[in-house]
Amino acid sequence: MSSNLKILRKCECCNQTFIAKKTVTRFCGKACNSRYYKSKARADKIQSSDLETVSRDFKYQVSHLEREVLSVAEVAYLLRSHKGTVYGMINSGTLKAAKIHTRKTVVLRMDFLSLFDRQMWLKDIAKKPVEPQKSDDESAPSYYTTAQVIALFGKSREAVYTMLQRSGIEKVKVGKEILIPKDAVDKLYKQKSVPRTDPLDAERRANQRLASKPIRISDCYSIEECVQLLGKERGLLYAIFKRRNVPKLRVGHYVYFLKRAVDKIAKDAMKVNMVTNDEF
Repeated sequence: MSSNLKILRKCECCNQTFIAKKTVTRFCGKACNSRYYKSKARADKIQSSDLETVSRDFKYQVSHLEREVLSVAEVAYLLRSHKGTVYGMINSGTLKAAKIHTRKTVVLRMDFLSLFDRQMWLKDIAKKPVEPQKSDDESAPSYYTTAQVIALFGKSREAVYTMLQRSGIEKVKVGKEILIPKDAVDKLYKQKSVPRTDPLDAERRANQRLASKPIRISDCYSIEECVQLLGKERGLLYAIFKRRNVPKLRVGHYVYFLKRAVDKIAKDAMKVNMVTNDEF
């Protein structure tokens, strides 16, 4: 028995509008019907395969965590990282390991699991403000945050990182926070807080006193005589004399330098038996 119904429908496969003769019709033709159910069967297979892969991966992780000894490759797989990252953690002391052969390094399961306990402990430390004072419990390490180190030294972030790298101070990364060992920072701050003395300060003061007195041309060397005496080029000698505040006398286009100050420079160079830029 034929139907006299004419219903305007939209095909669920090709999204084209068609006239359906039944209320349960979903597709415009047999081709769209077959194509839709094939795609659905394919999606179901992919979903079941994904579930099987996840289940197998989970069983693999559980089987590895049940072992007492893990290899570096297994630790890297469990951490979803590279073996180089694991070796870096071992070299920095973050993860304990034992080298039982020249090409075999193993990690105990308890040491691997304790890694997460330690990271959670560092995360708690990062949330609390670290006071710039020594901890009563010397056995527990203390850390400064990057912002605290920047405030302590009064430098930019780039300058602080460069200073820490030159001093050989290792940083600890906890999430997005960078922590620096407190003892090492305090030691570095103590070294930086000591005012540095320039060995040329005394000579500069002496030359300033000499410059305050009248200077005669007979008491000076010309620049050519200074070149012969010190064995340096003219441009370099001008920089050396300016750095040491050597008194000078200008006569027209010519400049003369006080013999007493120049002789002291030559004498200092002869003491070390070497005349270099650093010694000046």
